[in-house]
Amino acid sequence: MTQAPTLDLTLQVNDTSLNTSESQFSAWCLETLRYATIHSEALQQHPAWEITVRIVDTEEGKSLNANYRHKEYATNVLSFYYDDPFADLNFLEDEDEIVSEKELGQGDIVLCAPVILKEAAEQKKSIVEHTAHLIVHATLHLMGYDHEIEKDARIMENLEIVILQQLGFNNPYEEI
Repeated sequence: MTQAPTLDLTLQVNDTSLNTSESQFSAWCLETLRYATIHSEALQQHPAWEITVRIVDTEEGKSLNANYRHKEYATNVLSFYYDDPFADLNFLEDEDEIVSEKELGQGDIVLCAPVILKEAAEQKKSIVEHTAHLIVHATLHLMGYDHEIEKDARIMENLEIVILQQLGFNNPYEEI
């Protein structure tokens, strides 16, 4: 039986305009981790996760996107995965052996609030619905999913649709 993942979520808020709670972010990330882990044996290597969600303004969003993606504009969401194999190591007493108690997945998700507000209005979606979609999308990125090629994009989009429906949201790819 697959062990349900655990999540230690930290919320950092530089821009309060999304008006979303830490418990909402935690629920969205945890459901994404749970669903993806159940459906992929490879993802079971990380039963515990530490994720920081940071909500930023346009200036910080633009700076981060320029530094890490070399694009001179603020984007809606950025994901940063930290694969630190030494994050959870312990030394055994009376021995020189090192053991790992669990594999820990670690990452940051950065949301640019002004971009999300603009996109939600353009797409005629609620701010909460659009933010939930971006959190699910970003969490899947932290787990190793991407959308660089069409086959991978279809897999990722299908996961997003199912996870968001389980969370009570509509298909984010349907036109309204």
